[in-house]
Amino acid sequence: MERVKIGEWKTVFQGKLFTVKQAKARLPNGKMKVFEKASRTPSVAILAFDNKNRLILIREYRSSKKKYRLGLPSGRVDPGETPLHAAKRELAEETGFYPKKIKLFYKTEPAQSYEYVHFVYLATNLIPRKIDSDEYEDITSVPTTLSKAYKMVKEEKLAGKETMRSICKLYWNKKIMLKKLKI
Repeated sequence: MERVKIGEWKTVFQGKLFTVKQAKARLPNGKMKVFEKASRTPSVAILAFDNKNRLILIREYRSSKKKYRLGLPSGRVDPGETPLHAAKRELAEETGFYPKKIKLFYKTEPAQSYEYVHFVYLATNLIPRKIDSDEYEDITSVPTTLSKAYKMVKEEKLAGKETMRSICKLYWNKKIMLKKLKI
């Protein structure tokens, strides 16, 4: 069986967050086609629990939406930074806490035409440690129970599909996951 022959991938757009590449391809029937794929900088989110076993959500102003949103501490993985380091940094920048215990909960896998990996961490044993951010961010911490956060997901009061997915995944598996972290 003859396969698709794909040429060299060439960057047609390079932005701060996204890159778009194209490649010419010859199909088995001889026709030519252009394939595209987009990639995005990896990101992290943190399901962090304070010393009262409350999940730390953040209330953050999003200028692109011109409104506040409620979600998880999260952000991009900077060039040369590991996802674990990014998770610790983002948690400290956005909540003022640094985790003594942190563990990868799950990561997403890239799709065929959209290459993006999102790492979600579980964090406990938080200690105060604010890291200054270079950017102005209007963020406040909002501690809540996991049950209330799950209810907010069901009522669509939280922003972002990965935030909602992470909270649901933890809520459904909370006995196993929280036992591993001794919460």
